Amino acid sequence: MITALILFTIIGFLGAFDTLYHHEFKERLPWRPEVQDELKIHALRNVFYFIIFISLAWIEWHGILAWVFLAILLAEVFVTFTDFALEGKVRDVPSPEIIIHALLGIVYGAALAYLIPEVLGWTNAVSGFNLVNHGLLSWVMTAYALAVLVFAFRDHFRSLEVDNFKQTYAISLKEKKQQVLITGGSGFIGSKVAQALIEDGHEVSILTRSFKTTAQKFSKQLTLLESLDEVENAYEIILNLAGSPINQRWNKENREKIVKSRLTITQEVVKYIQRIDKKPKLLISSSGTGIYEESLTEEFNELSALSSSSFTAEVCKAWEAEAQKAEKYGVRVVPLRTGLVLATDGGVLSQMLPAFDLCLGGKLGSGKQMMPWIDMQDMLGVIEHIINNNELEGVVNATAPMPVNNLVFSKSLAKAMRRPILLPTPVFMLNLLYGKEMVQELLLEGRSVYPVKVQERGYEFKFKTLEASMNNLFKGEKNAHN
Repeated sequence: MITALILFTIIGFLGAFDTLYHHEFKERLPWRPEVQDELKIHALRNVFYFIIFISLAWIEWHGILAWVFLAILLAEVFVTFTDFALEGKVRDVPSPEIIIHALLGIVYGAALAYLIPEVLGWTNAVSGFNLVNHGLLSWVMTAYALAVLVFAFRDHFRSLEVDNFKQTYAISLKEKKQQVLITGGSGFIGSKVAQALIEDGHEVSILTRSFKTTAQKFSKQLTLLESLDEVENAYEIILNLAGSPINQRWNKENREKIVKSRLTITQEVVKYIQRIDKKPKLLISSSGTGIYEESLTEEFNELSALSSSSFTAEVCKAWEAEAQKAEKYGVRVVPLRTGLVLATDGGVLSQMLPAFDLCLGGKLGSGKQMMPWIDMQDMLGVIEHIINNNELEGVVNATAPMPVNNLVFSKSLAKAMRRPILLPTPVFMLNLLYGKEMVQELLLEGRSVYPVKVQERGYEFKFKTLEASMNNLFKGEKNAHN
């Protein structure tokens, strides 16, 4: 029995890592409407695990009850296989998670090999529950039992409300059935833009290196391109949204990846524009508000001077410069300086969700640093407005008109999630995870950035205030008022 308990201790450890790291932190399953059925299965499996762990800790099922316990052990196997089959259909399961699942299966099989003969021996006893005590291992099993019970309730109730987080994105262009090329079309912003354009009746092509992953994201047909070198199609609109995530540790390799992923694709787009006979009317190319100087008090708009020499600023300057080379071919170029785009399925907000959901979220540093943000609905709205208004050219800030500091942002997020803020987020832990330079530039520094250009040209923000955006994202209030 001791060997079986040791193996179940390993199972509990691997399961905790899989749940906290993969399901909560990396995949953020509780916030993704498309995995609603997977959450239901997780809840059921955790109920089985609660019974198994608490029984291994203190209870032997004797007589006819032993057959019930055996049925529970085998039912867990069936539920787990069902889970593995389902998750492969609804999401792209990362390789490390697949490896953990394989290890869990192997160890669980070994544990059953030791446990089942023991349970079969219980069938010869008088029916009833017999209390036992395995010392420290009983308390380890109890801790696991309580943990899986908490997550069973959490996953069950989250599966009932996860539809509240589902968002519908739309773009309506004045000119119908346009040819649109999107780089980064499988990404956080690009996938939503692409789907909205497809729904609006446009022919969308996506430049991607991951055909299978990209195709799975879309409900309707689109064209996937691996390179622009041989493309002869004439696109009327190009949206250059590609770029490796900047919110990662800035070691030498990742710095090069961040820079090259932006500049190389942009250079490829400009070379295509140079080569093609019929030039596109518009190139919208991503940039970031990190191009502006860090400041607690100064306000920045599209005409503000650029004096920052930070890594993010230098990346954005080089990125914009490459895109603006298309102007000499008669293309309207709009570098889009984007703030923190808010949606629960990606971006910086989604990375904050696990900590806040577990009541571990709080302000970063002093909390005074400004956060230029924009709701994903308005992000698509700004892109639509740029496409529909030919007079809009040059740099455009894609930010909400009411930036807030980090403390206000943290309080608003906690309120929307109905969670308390107990302690500030430890900066030293962020430094360990992401490196001091990245944390300083992206998390502890900020600036107030205003969308003067699009507002002057008539764009009305759906979500001017952070509270309205949070209500929309977390309470299902699609018609939240500003």
